[in-house]
Amino acid sequence: MIDIWEKTLDWKPSLEQQELFQCLYKLIVQGNRQLNLTRITDPEDFWEKHLWDSLRGIKFLISGEGIDTKKVKIIDLGTGAGFPGIPVAIVVKNSTVNLVDSTKKKLIL
Repeated sequence: MIDIWEKTLDWKPSLEQQELFQCLYKLIVQGNRQLNLTRITDPEDFWEKHLWDSLRGIKFLISGEGIDTKKVKIIDLGTGAGFPGIPVAIVVKNSTVNLVDSTKKKLIL
């Protein structure tokens, strides 16, 4: 998937970001055992359908095209399992990302 990300987003995740994405994957799979967070649990599908999908909408923030990325405030309404908010928070440095969902049991306070 990293090759596709380079071609489509003009960006590739750092080693640290890759490790955080992998940690997120493990947490989602673990959480999915107790609560139906997502049907997408295959590792390859996870990287494409959760991570890449989450990031393609913010390509302008990743590349810094025409926006001051020193302090970005982002809100993810209806975050569910944390997408796109958590991947965005991993990628967009110096950002504040608020995740909001109507289903209280999906949120860890």
